[in-house]
Amino acid sequence: MISRRLITALVGAFIVSANAGAAASCRVIDATAGFWPLVERLAESTPAEQAASFRADVIARFPELYTRDVLGTDDSHQLDEEAVAALAAARKNRLHARQAEQTLEREIPGYIARFRKSFPDFECDFPIYLMISLGHMDGAGRVVGGRPALVLGVEVIDRIETTMQWPVFFAHELFHRYNYRVAGFSDDPSDRQPIWRTLWAEGLATYMSGELNPDRPLSDVMIFPPDLAERAAPQIERLARVLRDNDAPNPSLYAEYFEAGSAKNGTPPRAGYYVGYRIASLAARKYSLYQLAHLRGTALHRNINRWLDKLVNGGG
Repeated sequence: MISRRLITALVGAFIVSANAGAAASCRVIDATAGFWPLVERLAESTPAEQAASFRADVIARFPELYTRDVLGTDDSHQLDEEAVAALAAARKNRLHARQAEQTLEREIPGYIARFRKSFPDFECDFPIYLMISLGHMDGAGRVVGGRPALVLGVEVIDRIETTMQWPVFFAHELFHRYNYRVAGFSDDPSDRQPIWRTLWAEGLATYMSGELNPDRPLSDVMIFPPDLAERAAPQIERLARVLRDNDAPNPSLYAEYFEAGSAKNGTPPRAGYYVGYRIASLAARKYSLYQLAHLRGTALHRNINRWLDKLVNGGG
């Protein structure tokens, strides 16, 4: 006869095991399903008809994704034009991005398991959305429907990242979610947070993605453009000087240094990622990967400016 105490212990062990299994992988939400049937069906339709169908079959199903907080715009005319362009691109590429979406959905649990080997306290308790981002992002942490999430623009991933870069890309994006939970740093606010916070969040995620994938070259770690490091390295003193003492949000500076298409004055696109990577490399001389992920507060803020000074003066 099995005792009540043993039954209670067995039930408790089952619950713990079930909870551990549930935490093993985030919930992946496919927000692209309504898009693919439109590609061929609307081939002969007018732009207005295509935009209306996209709104009805894609946006209406996931309105929380097609917002300013997620995409950086909620301009209806712009989104309509981008939807028509996205349909045309998918038609031209023979739905190649759909294959990428299907592969991503299969591979994501493996990327999460690999990440947890380096950070065992990582809790995958947020949704991962696969969406048609209308060219706005490959991947980013965003607050969706009031809760943190990871949003992946499958058509941009298909266009920019090779499958060899995917492990680096996912390490970068998963680290953002981990870093937010343990230290409060994230790419969620985009240009609405102080520049120094974006510099640390993106630089550290870039550095970590390289450390967790030591077989990949620096060009893969920088993701885009592939020659970012070689273009930014000769300018590091100027770039670091510009990014020093930026203690408030600065949308124009954010666009120039952290977005792909807004660089000017000879600054490479996404140069802020490289400067942040160099800062994280300096910090790694003193801290372990786990310690780096948990740094926060005024001491970190002071150190970031100190590391920037070192780069300005030719150190590092």
